[in-house]
Amino acid sequence: MPKTCKSCTNFVFGGGYCINHQYLREDGKAPKPLKDTGFKPKAYEWKSNSTFKVKPPSETPKKVVSKKEKNEDYMEKADQVFSQYIRQLHSDSNGMVKCFTCSKTFHWKEVDNGHYITRSNRPTRYSEDNCRPQCQLCNRIFYGKEDLFRINLVKEIGEGRVTEMEESQNRVHKMSRMDYFEIYQKYRDLLPSVKKP
Repeated sequence: MPKTCKSCTNFVFGGGYCINHQYLREDGKAPKPLKDTGFKPKAYEWKSNSTFKVKPPSETPKKVVSKKEKNEDYMEKADQVFSQYIRQLHSDSNGMVKCFTCSKTFHWKEVDNGHYITRSNRPTRYSEDNCRPQCQLCNRIFYGKEDLFRINLVKEIGEGRVTEMEESQNRVHKMSRMDYFEIYQKYRDLLPSVKKP
């Protein structure tokens, strides 16, 4: 059988008081508020003869760069060089290139490096089979027009290679800074061979 509160007739399932009176003392009075003692901790002052092995504030680094930020920096550089390579590879001698999905002609600097399988899939992110020049409208606004991209890609490289690429997208593929750096170096060295105005 549930007990009743020591201050009222409400039922209690735990201690001696109900929710309304749970903070009352045993004598039925409210607890006294805590006194302000005025204690304030002192700020640590650096002393040259201190026994603590802590660096003074002037010697501590202002920003610690995390491993993830460094990987993202390398990935961004690899993306830039790879994108430039793909767009110039598919352009003509005047630097003009057709959008892979809408066939409109642009200068290679005005188009994006479109991916059939999105860039978030690491195994196909730097695959030359997966990437073609796309206008910004098709790539960004219409999300790459994946269905039309696949049709055109099958016509160009064949059903087998497209299917193989689609199967490889689900593999787990971790990339290190060294992997990104190798991709960066590879396409940086290939750029002069496809350089267009």
